[in-house]
Amino acid sequence: MSQAIDQKDLGLALLGRSMPRKCGVADVSSGRPDALPAGALHPAVGEWVDADGPGPYASSTIARMHTRRSHGLLVAPAGPQGASHVLLSNVAATVFVNGATFSLATDKFPGIEPTGGYKHVSVFAEDPLPRWEYLVGGYKLEHTLGIVRGHAAVVLRYTWRGPLGAVLEARPLLAMRPADELMSEHGGLINEVRIRSGEAVVRPVASLPTMAFRYQGTFVGSPDWWRRFEYVGDRDCGLSYQEDLWTPGVIRKVLVPDQDVFIVCAMHSLPGDTGEELLQRSAEIAQQGVDTVSPAKAFTQG
Repeated sequence: MSQAIDQKDLGLALLGRSMPRKCGVADVSSGRPDALPAGALHPAVGEWVDADGPGPYASSTIARMHTRRSHGLLVAPAGPQGASHVLLSNVAATVFVNGATFSLATDKFPGIEPTGGYKHVSVFAEDPLPRWEYLVGGYKLEHTLGIVRGHAAVVLRYTWRGPLGAVLEARPLLAMRPADELMSEHGGLINEVRIRSGEAVVRPVASLPTMAFRYQGTFVGSPDWWRRFEYVGDRDCGLSYQEDLWTPGVIRKVLVPDQDVFIVCAMHSLPGDTGEELLQRSAEIAQQGVDTVSPAKAFTQG
């Protein structure tokens, strides 16, 4: 089982990783007393971690709004010195159902309140892997992720509990930089995406390894920058807090009720096992309680 710890000690608990110490509870509002619905976003900024011992980890908030530069969905040793790098920062998910569009992403940008993906989170739990339930258009989307044990990779699973005809869009957002730094848009990235059946490979930074994706559906290559994400925890610590992230494109998949959809992201090369096998093995190891430390608690939003 996951072990609850005080958030201010998260950096120390992560087995010596170079994660900045949290300065307190991040202020996510703009200062207006009516800026955020009571009981909505604030409970969802509690942090969770899924880790492969002292190696790769995934960490963010329940809302999946990164508040610190060390947050990411695949953070692993990389580069010539083997320093911890945020590789896959996040995956922005959108569901299209019955003619409506539901963005599940929660992000903070300059001058505005965080985007509203957190409003769709109805349940968060670690049992033992981080798991979300989103309510979209009266239907449920279940989502689980897990770090692959023994491989610098992460698996994301989506399960739709709704009607035929819904579509999932999942956009990977890459940082590709040391975990204690920030990325800014520049012209030196390699905007090349190699796509083959069910797989896409990119190497936007020549000094870092390739990043490979296995997916179901269609990968539409459209390299671009998404700009000015704000990490309010870093801001409250007096650190630089704005970052630009690079996306290689978007994955699109028609959702079939009760059928799992997997996305695997890996450094260097993809694991040989299926997404289901990888996630099951990660869950079995995490259940032993020897490699996952997290301060997040179960969360239900009415």
